[in-house]
Amino acid sequence: MDRYSFIPARLAKEASNALLIEARLAAENGDVAIAIESAEGVRGLTRIFSDIESPTLLTGTVQMLIQLELEKRLFSDILPSLPPGSRNAAAWEALVNPQVYSPADFARLIRGDWSVTFRQWILPPILDSGELW
Repeated sequence: MDRYSFIPARLAKEASNALLIEARLAAENGDVAIAIESAEGVRGLTRIFSDIESPTLLTGTVQMLIQLELEKRLFSDILPSLPPGSRNAAAWEALVNPQVYSPADFARLIRGDWSVTFRQWILPPILDSGELW
């Protein structure tokens, strides 16, 4: 039955929220290094969904949603909470560096969808030696 499960999107969303809260608290306390480290942790979570062998449209969507949440919270909560004089733009630039996706990236997602669909939904009934009906 494990083939009927989805990706751990909820866990990644909750973990990214916890890291963003930690980043904001660190920023409010003036600890820029911890704030950047926590935000980099969120960025790392996005890579879990993209730097895999067969990313799917679902994993790509989760990756983009977490990245958008990072960017939104960074500009609305974290950067404004930093003490004056500690806003080093170069240190934060890598976290919000927008990525332009090419048609080849989208094709990779679609191939990943096909690979997962074929492996989990098409092959099992074909290879099942028991009665299906």
